[in-house]
Amino acid sequence: MHHWFPNLSSWFKATLLTLLMAGLEVGIVTIWQVISFLINWSHRLGTSAVVLVLLSPVAMIAITHHWLHLLLDRFFPETRSPDLGTPQGVLPDLMSWWEGLYGWLVSILSMVISFAVLSAVLPSVNSFDHWLHVGGRIQDFLMGPTLLRIGIAAYLYHFEYSVQRHLIKLGATHQ
Repeated sequence: MHHWFPNLSSWFKATLLTLLMAGLEVGIVTIWQVISFLINWSHRLGTSAVVLVLLSPVAMIAITHHWLHLLLDRFFPETRSPDLGTPQGVLPDLMSWWEGLYGWLVSILSMVISFAVLSAVLPSVNSFDHWLHVGGRIQDFLMGPTLLRIGIAAYLYHFEYSVQRHLIKLGATHQ
């Protein structure tokens, strides 16, 4: 493969991230109803809840990353990259929190970029709501906007991979 085309790991991460965000979306409807009640009851408490909800994907991605790697290390130890340490314990480690933060950034950027691209290509479609939601059915997941989001996310993950490889190479030459 060309070095500019995302590797399999990048595609896997992008697809898993999109599925994870779709799962979060299902619960968000109920959470927003609770937040609406909180805002009416206490504006300060409601605003704090909004901030927590907006940042919650970071924790969700970090926890998922940590537990996924615990499972992979237990059942498929040969899949572990030698450059990364083995995750320990119940709580996410530094790399899992990095994956959570970067995954959140990738999710938002891929959504915004796909919205911009599709709005430019299909100007008659102007509903941001359509691009934001993945939906609960597999047919919704396989729609153009979602596939575009996965492709953009794969390139963002591949960019991170390329930067990591570059930093590893620099570190090896300075030792």
